[in-house]
Amino acid sequence: MVITPGPGPNYAIAGMVTEDLTNARIHGGQGISMISGIWDADEPAKTIKKILHS
Repeated sequence: MVITPGPGPNYAIAGMVTEDLTNARIHGGQGISMISGIWDADEPAKTIKKILHS
């Protein structure tokens, strides 16, 4: 994960999965973009719930 602090919100993108959310937050990220992480999940609905409740 490459982190470049800036004045605005920071987001992690490209190939992110739910396990990356905690790491992104630890390093100051406000969120992650994980379209493929949801589409490729065995159970997309459970993946979305996990993200929303983390």
